[in-house]
Amino acid sequence: MPSLCRRAVVLMTLLPLWSPFCALRAGEVYKSTDAEGHVVYSDRAPTSAAQKSFVRVDQPDPTEVARNAKEQAILSVEDAQRRKQQSIEDAKRTQKAQEEHNRQVQCDNARNRYYSLKEYTYNNIMVQ
Repeated sequence: MPSLCRRAVVLMTLLPLWSPFCALRAGEVYKSTDAEGHVVYSDRAPTSAAQKSFVRVDQPDPTEVARNAKEQAILSVEDAQRRKQQSIEDAKRTQKAQEEHNRQVQCDNARNRYYSLKEYTYNNIMVQ
């Protein structure tokens, strides 16, 4: 679970940096309050009462972008390794359960044969 949170933080950090339209979309932001009293920020004015604000966007540090990309790549590899290991463990558990089931079936069959032979022998002795 912590790695999921860490990946989400990295993704939220990198998403605006990777967007080619980041500088184009940044600029006008409207602040308004909805009918329930919640503050809403949007790039479109929902009402004429919405306050217009300007947002300045700084270009990301290329070193930081590279570090974040490298960290994301490492997290992706670790996640793939975890999924692979999990699938191996699941396959082992499935195989073990199947083997146990097969042993139980063989045991039931052997018990049934034993009782059949025992009954057959008993019936033959009693008939004589």
